[in-house]
Amino acid sequence: MAGLPGAVAAQLLQESDATEAQRHASPVQTSYRIVNLCCGRIFGTPVINARGQVAYATALGTTNSGAWFYDGERRHAIGNPGTPIVRPTGVNDAGQVAGMTVTPAGPVHSFIWSRWRGIADIGILPGIESVWDPAINNRGVLAGYATGPAGDRAYGWSAASGIFDLGTLSGGTNAEAYGRAINDAGTITGSSRVSNGLHLFAWTYGSGMVDLEPDGTGNSYPVAISANGLISGNHSYQGDSHAFVWTRRTGLRLLGTTYAHSQVNAMSSDGRIAGLLSSEDYAIDRAMTWTEGGGLRDLGTLGGTRSNASAANNRGQVVGGSLLAGDTRFSAFVWTARQGMVNLETRLRHAPAGLQLYYALAIADNGAIAVDSNVGLVLLKPECGRPCLHTVGPIVFPQRNMPGTPIDFSISIASDTPAATYDVIWDWGDGTTQRTTSTRTSRGQWRASARHNYSSVDTYALIVTVIDQAGRRVAVGNEVRVFAPRDSGGAGTFMSPIKANAGRLPTAGMASFSFAAPAHEGSQRTQAAALRFNVGTLDFHSTSIRTVTRQTSRATFEGKGTIGGTADVRFLLDLSASDAGKGDQGRIGLKIWTIDGNTGNETVVYDTGLEAGAGATVPYRGSVALP
Repeated sequence: MAGLPGAVAAQLLQESDATEAQRHASPVQTSYRIVNLCCGRIFGTPVINARGQVAYATALGTTNSGAWFYDGERRHAIGNPGTPIVRPTGVNDAGQVAGMTVTPAGPVHSFIWSRWRGIADIGILPGIESVWDPAINNRGVLAGYATGPAGDRAYGWSAASGIFDLGTLSGGTNAEAYGRAINDAGTITGSSRVSNGLHLFAWTYGSGMVDLEPDGTGNSYPVAISANGLISGNHSYQGDSHAFVWTRRTGLRLLGTTYAHSQVNAMSSDGRIAGLLSSEDYAIDRAMTWTEGGGLRDLGTLGGTRSNASAANNRGQVVGGSLLAGDTRFSAFVWTARQGMVNLETRLRHAPAGLQLYYALAIADNGAIAVDSNVGLVLLKPECGRPCLHTVGPIVFPQRNMPGTPIDFSISIASDTPAATYDVIWDWGDGTTQRTTSTRTSRGQWRASARHNYSSVDTYALIVTVIDQAGRRVAVGNEVRVFAPRDSGGAGTFMSPIKANAGRLPTAGMASFSFAAPAHEGSQRTQAAALRFNVGTLDFHSTSIRTVTRQTSRATFEGKGTIGGTADVRFLLDLSASDAGKGDQGRIGLKIWTIDGNTGNETVVYDTGLEAGAGATVPYRGSVALP
């Protein structure tokens, strides 16, 4: 599609979709039960193992509310009392979790955790301050990268050896290396800087670090390594970015070169890739998959202009998110060669009223799918015929509220058990609680409601716990923003475009944001998390926000903040208003960059396109008020 006008490319892709749907039509369907996993929004990207066990972090209000491991039946807290912010980055089939502990203004440390041994810091290397993004294999061996005065280094870790430096492909003061992935054989892959860019490497105990593209140019960012040593990732050269695979037989080869841009997001252990294809002008994004035997495949959309595949399993299933017809909103999908792309909202059993599935983030070999939704993270389990715990839908309330004004709240409940009623506890987040009971609205459906008013301007962490007659609890949460008159604010999610990738770990996936800002041009507010933005491994908190311009239903904001302890991070935010309750869709543009304190040089961390000025904004789903 490279170079094709957007309308022509769209027509060709629609014709491809029709052929694909006819080829893979099948009467076989899988239905899913819903498990509520968290109170609030997802912090980072959840990780899942082959058994459908999930490790994830959540955030509610202006702080992180915890990190968790769901073992298939119940969830367990990751970390000990007093542990800083925790974000899981990997989980193996034995239930061991790898991750990072982060402080707002300090070093980042990495850990390994299990239910039977708790959390353990893996240590640091000499001259290193922070240890980042550990991947983990089924033997409990970790790999990642570390940063500090001594430079950036790839590392490995095992219980027997502790943390160790993998070395670099070149020496000198500018030498650097980044570990990205590890397979069960213990082979670690990553990238290391040489004179003409970041080269792909493989490391083993026997061979050490080996350059896999000695004649290469540009920068290679591996994402995953399969059980048999196939490596996939993303290669950039002179502004172009393409997915790649590397094997011993073929070396490094680019995928999707008929498209202007392509990207690998994930790969299963047997070598199935999930990723993204994009047209020259970024007007069209398409989910894709690739296998060695089947080649590259455009997966189409659910009717809209954009889709993105986030993960795949060893059973040939691919999951992600797609805009629906008319680009009204995102919905999660699962794809197979037999059925094509299926909207997961059409396959739910006993779904609570109002539930929307935004984006499927991870899939296990047993078919369980971790999905971001309007109730936070949920796990979809393939129907097994057994009764399941009740599920709770979104908390419904007005998005714009003033101090001292009564606010009406409601939630929905669904179950296949004949409960007469449910007890509901409303923890308002301001030190008060309220207890109500549910009312049955139809077969398998209940509703509960309450009224509350908040006395002051703030962001409150509301948690609603629904208890059945056996005492079993399911909780959901949301942030209630109480605004000063004419303050701007809101929250939403959007599909981060491939062009936004500016860091060492490119991520095109589901992004989330929330903010509160003063109404008048030139007005500034110093407030923790006045803007909060998260996509993949990037989590940004602003410490100040200023309104730059205001027009009818559109405004721009700027300010400063931190990323993982890095100070002097700047942002520019361009937003149009929306109301999710009325089906309105807004647009967002965001640029985040750092300033070097010694040289004054600017380094872009994330940019939807504001710097270029073209295609600066992308559609988001949420509610933003710009009075």
